[in-house]
Amino acid sequence: MKKLIALAVFLLFLIVPFTVRADKVYVIDNAGLLSEQERADLEDKLERISAEVKADVVVLTESDLNGQDVVAYADDFFDYNGYGQGKHYDGVLLMLAMDTRTWYISTSGSGIRAFTDYRIEVTGDDMMPYLRDGDYYGAFNEFADLAEGYFRDQIGDYMLYDNGDLVTFDDDGNIITETNIASLEENVMYAITDRGKIVEASSLEELDLSFTYFMIENGEMNEVRPEIPEPPREPPYLEVGLGSGATGLLASAFYVARERSKLRSVNKKYQASEYYRKGSMDIRSSRDIFLYRNVSRTRIQTSSSSSGGHSSGGGGGGSHVHISSSGHTHGGGGGHF
Repeated sequence: MKKLIALAVFLLFLIVPFTVRADKVYVIDNAGLLSEQERADLEDKLERISAEVKADVVVLTESDLNGQDVVAYADDFFDYNGYGQGKHYDGVLLMLAMDTRTWYISTSGSGIRAFTDYRIEVTGDDMMPYLRDGDYYGAFNEFADLAEGYFRDQIGDYMLYDNGDLVTFDDDGNIITETNIASLEENVMYAITDRGKIVEASSLEELDLSFTYFMIENGEMNEVRPEIPEPPREPPYLEVGLGSGATGLLASAFYVARERSKLRSVNKKYQASEYYRKGSMDIRSSRDIFLYRNVSRTRIQTSSSSSGGHSSGGGGGGSHVHISSSGHTHGGGGGHF
């Protein structure tokens, strides 16, 4: 009898993962922001994308987190509800918390390389017009479209943990270097090459903008954009040409001034009425015609975003990551709307 029970339990464990995956829901609208048709259309879209990029793309809305931390909430929801494909739990989750009007993106597995810190900021900027207008369906569709493109073009070349551990990847996503930023010299520019190696930028024959560059400053890793040397000056013959042109302009100005001094038949007039002969003009109607307008626009920042203090460098960039309560590695970032 015990053997039969043990066998039944074993078979249950074999069946459960497939059952959970078959019943996986990609749109969890607990805040009720979408209509039934919008939810169904978005569900179909995210299910298709998740199958094609082999990573779960999830949208979650909550009306009230009751004071819970948004980062931990998003990470735990992803982990404890069976999301993430493959052995690295590949995927990304976008959450809206309506009580604090916060958006947050949690990444896992390949989602960390797909959604770098910089790309999370870009995603927030692209969703913001929809979020401000209350068009949540539009915001979620924008997120879905970006996610599909990002997973097809994973550019992240490093992960930086809270404790300073730095992991770099090559272009194929293979881990190449594992070190701690404490072992690197401060105020020295480093480069992460396309092969995932960390080298001093000064050792490169030329600066390649496809690399990610960074410096360690006050114990923190900051991406930097290297200064590209100015191109050499144009050949001297251009300066000669400019000099000849200047001489020609002076000669022309002298000629015009001399000829102008010969014109003595024109007397200066001070009133508009002095320029027409009385009785020669008959104005029967008049109207104003709008010709053009000149509008100056200044962007006003109305939202805040944060993704671990990242500053975009010249290459693919990377992600600041942490360990969730489940023991899984997550990246992420977000802001307010």
